Amino acid sequence: MQRGSKGFTLVELVVIIAILAILAGIALIKISSAREEAAKKVCYTNRTTIAKAYQFALSKNSAINLQNFINHPESYGTYYAEKPACPLGGTFTAANGKIVCSHEGHGEEVIAGSGTRAEVTSDNLIKTIKTLAGITKKINSGIQLNGELKEALGGNFLPVEDYIVELAFGDSYKGSGLTWRTDSTNKTTVYFAADGDNDWSNWKAYLVVVDGILYKTTLTHSYSGELIGANVAQLNTLTGDQLAKALAKDFEVVGEIDY
Repeated sequence: MQRGSKGFTLVELVVIIAILAILAGIALIKISSAREEAAKKVCYTNRTTIAKAYQFALSKNSAINLQNFINHPESYGTYYAEKPACPLGGTFTAANGKIVCSHEGHGEEVIAGSGTRAEVTSDNLIKTIKTLAGITKKINSGIQLNGELKEALGGNFLPVEDYIVELAFGDSYKGSGLTWRTDSTNKTTVYFAADGDNDWSNWKAYLVVVDGILYKTTLTHSYSGELIGANVAQLNTLTGDQLAKALAKDFEVVGEIDY
């Protein structure tokens, strides 16, 4: 059957409608997938926010239960204006120190801590370690190594992040000027945080990292009661029980640190 110069046949209209329906279906699938991916990222970010808040809470009370903190954060202080939640209605649950979401597809776990110690990450410590790995000059002492480290970093040691200082010592010690240094010239690799601006010969540490554990000084001034750094000049020569005894003498555990 022939048609005139105007209009479409019924078959042509059906074909066009079918093509448009297929294109619309593809578009809807892509939009739905994009929304799901965005919601998944928001869910993960919200669980990360809870994990960081929980780490702060642990510094004040190491007995806080993770699930209780997830459900009732307001019982332990003010950590965020609005309680973080899954945008698709998933339930957050504590599982072996991790925060998981019940919504299908939101399976990526967020490490929050065991409930007895905090777990933290220091970007500046990671940068310090990467810089150390790039130092190829023969090193004979920790003082020389820190001198090379300082030079490689452009003349300044990297600061310890405020949230780590607060986690270890409380809000009043934020902005205290602690910077990351190292002593990895002997049996044990030690990373430590000292003050004194960029004095590379300062071995009085307020924070120490050994084998993935962050420690804080327990020493205080005999008159003022203020915290003081503990000497770590020989710490890298020790291993095993000797190292454990030396750390226990002047430091206490803050928690695990990822680097």
